[in-house]
Amino acid sequence: MASLVRRVHNVESDLRALERVVVVEMAALATRIEILEEHADLPNPFPSTTEVAVEQPAGRPDRRTSHAGAPRPSRFGALLLEERRRRGWTQQRMADELQISRETLSHLETGRITMPEHAVLQRIVRRLGISSATLIESLDLFEEEE
Repeated sequence: MASLVRRVHNVESDLRALERVVVVEMAALATRIEILEEHADLPNPFPSTTEVAVEQPAGRPDRRTSHAGAPRPSRFGALLLEERRRRGWTQQRMADELQISRETLSHLETGRITMPEHAVLQRIVRRLGISSATLIESLDLFEEEE
């Protein structure tokens, strides 16, 4: 009987934890929707990634287009990469600061992940000192599809 009570207690605890996660994710989604609705009528102030020229050293292919289906780096990824290099940090050091995996940071920097979780965005603002406005502008929320 005691083990059944423990199992029920564990299930209830797991459900409460899941409920908190759902509430946080719903709040993050609501924030994103509000931002999009606020700016839905504005023209796109940013050039698309295809309009931005990126110089590559002689003899090196542009990593964004070197093979079919490769993701294009976003302004958000470029912002993270620039900030990491400015600080002289490795990917692992930056990932540790943001409490994400090194692989996730790599995917953010290269554009494989274009919209991080709300909690990650909050940590970027707090721990790296990047303004919310700069961060939002870099997310390409208003990018027109081709």
